[in-house]
Amino acid sequence: MSIERISLDSSSITDKDLPFEYQLQEDPYNLTNWLRYYWHKNSIVEKVYILRRACYQLQNSYKLWILYLDHRIELLQGLQPVGPYQYDFRLVNEEFEIALSHLNKMPMLWIKYLEFLIPQPDIRLTIRTFNTSLRTLPLTQHDKIWKLFLEFGDELGGSIGSSIYSRYLIYKPLEIELVLEKYLEFGDHSRSLDLYKLILNDETFISSKDKSPSDFYLECLELLQKLPPNSNSNDDDKIFETFIRQGLNKFPDQFGHLYTELAIYFTNHRSNILKSQIIYEEGLSKCQTIKDFTTIYESYTEFLEKLIKELMIKIEESPDPELDDELDLRLHNFEKLMDNREFLINDIKLKQNSNNVDEWLHRISIISDSDISLKLQTYVKAITTIIPQKSTPGLYKLWLGYSRIYEDNQDLQTARSIFDKATKVQFNSIDELVNIWLEWANLEIRQDDIDTAIRIMEVATKCPNNSKIDINDTTIAVQKRIHKSVKLWSFYLDLIESSGDIDETRKVYEKLFDLKIITPLILINYANFLEDMNHFEESFKIYERGLRIFKFPVAFEIWNIYLVKIMKRKVGIERIRDLFDRVLESCPKDLSKQFYILYSNFENENGLYNKSITILLDAVTKVNDDSKVDVYKNLILKLKETNDIDKLRSVYEDAISIIPIGKNLDILLDFINFETSLSEFIRVRDILKFSLKQKSLQKLWDVWRSFETENGDKDTFKQMLKFKRELNTPIEVDYTQTNIGFVKSSEGPKVSSINASENSNINPDSIDLDI
Repeated sequence: MSIERISLDSSSITDKDLPFEYQLQEDPYNLTNWLRYYWHKNSIVEKVYILRRACYQLQNSYKLWILYLDHRIELLQGLQPVGPYQYDFRLVNEEFEIALSHLNKMPMLWIKYLEFLIPQPDIRLTIRTFNTSLRTLPLTQHDKIWKLFLEFGDELGGSIGSSIYSRYLIYKPLEIELVLEKYLEFGDHSRSLDLYKLILNDETFISSKDKSPSDFYLECLELLQKLPPNSNSNDDDKIFETFIRQGLNKFPDQFGHLYTELAIYFTNHRSNILKSQIIYEEGLSKCQTIKDFTTIYESYTEFLEKLIKELMIKIEESPDPELDDELDLRLHNFEKLMDNREFLINDIKLKQNSNNVDEWLHRISIISDSDISLKLQTYVKAITTIIPQKSTPGLYKLWLGYSRIYEDNQDLQTARSIFDKATKVQFNSIDELVNIWLEWANLEIRQDDIDTAIRIMEVATKCPNNSKIDINDTTIAVQKRIHKSVKLWSFYLDLIESSGDIDETRKVYEKLFDLKIITPLILINYANFLEDMNHFEESFKIYERGLRIFKFPVAFEIWNIYLVKIMKRKVGIERIRDLFDRVLESCPKDLSKQFYILYSNFENENGLYNKSITILLDAVTKVNDDSKVDVYKNLILKLKETNDIDKLRSVYEDAISIIPIGKNLDILLDFINFETSLSEFIRVRDILKFSLKQKSLQKLWDVWRSFETENGDKDTFKQMLKFKRELNTPIEVDYTQTNIGFVKSSEGPKVSSINASENSNINPDSIDLDI
């Protein structure tokens, strides 16, 4: 391909052009004249010739220069800027330079020139032109240049591309992440590391891509691992290790990962096995979480397993005694690591909370029983490390376990000394101190020294001068509140009672009354103790004292036991009646059933049957609904012992009328059996009808069927089936007139209008018997 050269002389002017030439001679600075001349020409070369003359004449005309340069570029379209046409491209460059010397504030002119230069081989010229444009144009127009400049940098890549982006970072510091990506893309490790350090050291930096500081740190770490080694490997090692240790302080959540990466670095990059092993051990000893421990531990075990396998392969290929010794050492280290896993996990949990009693106890439990020395050391470390006020529950267990080791080894003096120190510890709760005193007493009991155990409990229960101390007041030391511990006094009572000292036992019980910590159980035990000593009246007085202290529902058991005991002693009837009247006056409805039945049985045993029945009749109106069934059952049993059939029948009727069918089924069936035994078959059928109208139960139908089979005939059986059919069809029945005394209503069933026509053709007596 050839290019038509542009003529720079007047040879291209023809006779047709003369009018235009004359106009230009008259007014050479008229833009319109030049444009008419330009439009007059048909050849692009001739047009370019006219435009070139115009631009040189009107040097500050932006419109002419753009038109002219566009045509110059058009003439070179499709040609390569190297080889035979390199000169032509250079000429155009010169024209651009001339244009820009007059119009250097026009950004589009710079852009056209830069776009024209980019494909050309002279990179220096292109970069120099980009720099000149940025220096020349105002800052507000730099964005247009930088867009093209960055595209040029992307195309070039390498160090030049990095340099371009470095300048761009000065222009737009917020684009640091974009520049970092380009550095990495161009393989500029040095600049990449500098940017990573800048980001990591800037605490105010906020990523536009939602990356966290640890994300940038890990990316930087990955880059460091890819760096080619320097001549001095020690420098590389120092840089890498320093960077890791800085990360450990700044990103503690990456602790396990960073230690693992450091160890792997010395394994893979330096083959420094010993250094890697030291780092793994250091990481395991310093990690604070189970997650970090798991990461380091698993990597460490893989590291050791790999070493052992490689060593075994070497031994197979070439046996060597030294390699055998090394293998034994490696295996020993591996087994030790596996055996210590539970201890290492326990170390981490204790680092997280050194006041965690359960973890200290667990640590002691995993120590071999044969290693008594280590167990004792661990007990001492636990006791001296834990702050009692901050400890988790169970601190007393450490003291007990510590003492038990000495006791088991017959060093009782040291065991007692430990208990003595433990009683002075400011435990979080009274129960912990109580357990210390109790176990100390048990130690003496195991030595068959009851007297010493009692003396220990005397010291434990000794009351301070201030008897109004609240046991729940945590602002007061547990040592000053322990005298109000029921658990402590109960144990003391057991010891005193077992000693057989009656007077001392009574003193202890009375002390509990004085301290106002008597419980219903201890009160009943006190009363039983006096009863065993044949002090019956004093025993009853204890019950009375308890009833003044405790109210319902707590008083329920006290009253129950008291009434049974006093009735057993057969004291005056009126005294016992007074007690029953007292309890029934204060007892809630839901608890009174037991006392009514007990009262009724008492009167019955004394031959007062009518009064016994009267009490139960009164109970029916006083107890709550859930208790009525049991009261009625007791009442019916007592009435059966008499011959008052009418009274018994009346009670039956009241029971099935008042109590819902689902709850009174036993009474209902008993009522049916009662009437059947009297051959009152009509009444039995009325009872069944009344009950089934309330609730249709299959069991009642079965009872009626059995009754008719034994006592009825064909007609009565048909009536039963008819009644059953009426209940199972949508018939409106007026139950409001149903008499509880089982007298049939004068009105028959009302048939609904919906079924009237259907039922009118049915013979109510036409029923198939199924017998």
